[in-house]
Parts: sequence; C-alpha cells; structure tokens
Amino acid sequence: MSVELIPYDNAKALKGAVLVTRDLRPVQFIEYNPKLKEMVRVRVQIKGLHAPMTYFENGRRILENETKYDLFIVVEKKAKKRKAK
Repeated sequence: MSVELIPYDNAKALKGAVLVTRDLRPVQFIEYNPKLKEMVRVRVQIKGLHAPMTYFENGRRILENETKYDLFIVVEKKAKKRKAK
C-alpha cells in the first residue's frame, strides 16, 4: 500500500485524519477554534518542535507563501489487484 498527500481539509482533520507537514513531519492535531483570529484558528503540534504552531483554516502557516510547515492529509492508496491471465 502506498500513500498520497492531499491538501489540508479542516473537516477531515477534526475527524482524525492523519496529518503531516509539507516536509513529511508527523503532526498531532490539537484544536480548531473558529472564534479566534483567522491566522490562529488551527493549532497543531509538529514532531520535533517544542511549542505548538498555529495555522489558517486552509492548513497554510503563512497565507502568502508556501512553507515546509504547511499541513497535508495522508491518504492510503490501495494497490490495484492484477487480473489473472
């Protein structure tokens, strides 16, 4: 089985989707708070960092630029069965 990275989806993250950063660091989802300012509504802990990080709802760390810390969802791709000849 292989994996695929798809763009961050807040609804899927809330349901427990597996998250990683753009540079494939494991991420633990902590909180989503829609009442906070847009740039800090999503809070996660990235493996290897001491403090949690905050994000926009689209999984971007910085809205204007891509960074190695942007969030993605890991999806397992099922292997296609080969047809017997």
